[in-house]
Amino acid sequence: VTRTLQAAGIDQIGPIVAPSTEQVIAGVAVPAPTQGEGAGEGAQTIVRVMAPAAGEAGPISATVTAVDAATGASVGSPVSVPLEPGVPLEAEVTGLTEGEYIVRVEANAPVVAAAWHTSGFVQGSDFAWFTSAPALGATALVAAPA
Repeated sequence: VTRTLQAAGIDQIGPIVAPSTEQVIAGVAVPAPTQGEGAGEGAQTIVRVMAPAAGEAGPISATVTAVDAATGASVGSPVSVPLEPGVPLEAEVTGLTEGEYIVRVEANAPVVAAAWHTSGFVQGSDFAWFTSAPALGATALVAAPA
C-alpha cells in the first residue's frame, strides 16, 4: 500500500474459513503506535463482516477479548449491529491498547469476518489483516503465534 508517496506496508493472507454463525479471529495483534511526527494519529482496528447468502442477514454481535485477560473479560461492551445480505459491514474497534486480542462475531445467519489493524497513517506505519480460524473437530497439532 502506498499513501500518497509514502510506503505503508504489505500483507498477504490466505483464504478465509467458510461462512458460519460464529467466527473467531484469534491473535489480533495491536502493536505500539508508530513513532515520529504525527505518531499515533490514525492508529485503527476494524472488523469487517459480510453475510454472503442472498436473503440471509440479521443482527450480528461482536465481542473483543484480551488474550492475556485472566478472567476472560471482554474489552468494552459487545457491539450489536444490523447486517444486510451481500453488503460488507465495517466497524471500528476503539480503546485497544498494545497487546493481542480475540474477536468473536456471532450472527443469526452464516457470515464471514476478518479484522484489520494499522499502527497509523504516517511514514513507518504498517498494517495487517487477521482472518477467522477454522473450528477444530478433533485433537490436532497447530502452530500458533506466541
